[in-house]
Amino acid sequence: MADGEERRRARIPGRRIVGLAVLFMLLVGAAAGAILWFGARVPADKAAWRGVASVTLKLPPAGPSTPPPAALPPVEPPPAPVLPEPVPGTRTGTVATPPPPPVPSAPQPQPQPQPQPQSKPAAPPRPAAKPPAPPAGAPPSPSPPVTPAPSFPARTGEPKLAAIDPALTERAKDGVLPIIARDGRQPWQVYARPFDKAEKRPRIAVVLTNMGLSASATEQAIRNLPGGVTLAFAPFAERLTDWVNLARASGHEVLINLPMEPEGYPRNDPGPKTLLTSLSEAENQDRLDWVLTRASGYVGVANLTGARFAASAKDLQPVMKTLRQRGLLFLERAGSRHTTAGELARELGLPFAAAQILIDADLSRASIDGKLTELERAAKRDGAAIGLALPYPVTQERLSVWAAGLEARGFVLAPVSAAAVASK
Repeated sequence: MADGEERRRARIPGRRIVGLAVLFMLLVGAAAGAILWFGARVPADKAAWRGVASVTLKLPPAGPSTPPPAALPPVEPPPAPVLPEPVPGTRTGTVATPPPPPVPSAPQPQPQPQPQPQSKPAAPPRPAAKPPAPPAGAPPSPSPPVTPAPSFPARTGEPKLAAIDPALTERAKDGVLPIIARDGRQPWQVYARPFDKAEKRPRIAVVLTNMGLSASATEQAIRNLPGGVTLAFAPFAERLTDWVNLARASGHEVLINLPMEPEGYPRNDPGPKTLLTSLSEAENQDRLDWVLTRASGYVGVANLTGARFAASAKDLQPVMKTLRQRGLLFLERAGSRHTTAGELARELGLPFAAAQILIDADLSRASIDGKLTELERAAKRDGAAIGLALPYPVTQERLSVWAAGLEARGFVLAPVSAAAVASK
């Protein structure tokens, strides 16, 4: 019994040694597993482990062309991690066990420094918008861009018209108005196309109206028609002053159309600044002044559509009186039975004329030629006759052919001022 007890006691130290060896091997295995686990996830920077108990994972910022890495999967902490070697500066046998590293999230790209914007010079101010053009009413208005009035030399063989005389003008709020000079000279006489007053042949005046509304038709008339043809311009035509100057340089006498209230107004509308029976005398006077300031160098005004206004002596008389005081003549389209223009003109001593025949009411060549023949008969009967036309191409063509043989038939082509004097 004693021998067995002694042998049992002798085996106890050996078992303890074996147990300690097994425990040591388990610890070594666990340490090796921890080394492998940390080696794959922790940067190999041993200095970061000296004297610290936690680890901060630093990742480089993602470049502009490298997509951000996917988030790492969650990791379970290993059992009882042990450092492979003691950290210098600590007590031997004391192990500093860092906690498991935090699960890194997808790194956010670090903001790059933005270049400071350079100061730009202030933009120049925008030009002010132009005010819209006034409505043109019934007459057609030129479409933009406006073609400038052409410039061409005056035709040879045509008499030269007088230049614009400052003594025949006065300043007004809308421009320059014509007046009678202090020496008694009147615009309708000074700016008239020269004409021999001793001429005994029947006189025929042709007035083309609505000039300036079509650039091509106006240029064609100024270039091609005889200078004896009178041109009446619309007051709201574009570049009116240029057209009037070119017409006068080519020998044409010039009128300004005066829009007056017609029958059927406002369905029949002559355009802006129309003189109306519904307006006061001051309002109509203001509109008359506006029309008269549109250009210079004309001999008078033409009322070619305003039958209703011309039938009202109360409304028409102040207008006729103003024209007489400014030394202008008045042309009316004949045919209205109720017009008072002729009677008022005689009372006021205002130069007056009436256009008896509308040449191109029918645009066929045969009809236009027939109206011109009718105009010759009226001139032979009365000593003078005035025809009215529009600047259609066919009208201008037939007028050129007709005027070429007019003198051979015993007539003279006269400006409207000469026909007005003969009809007084």
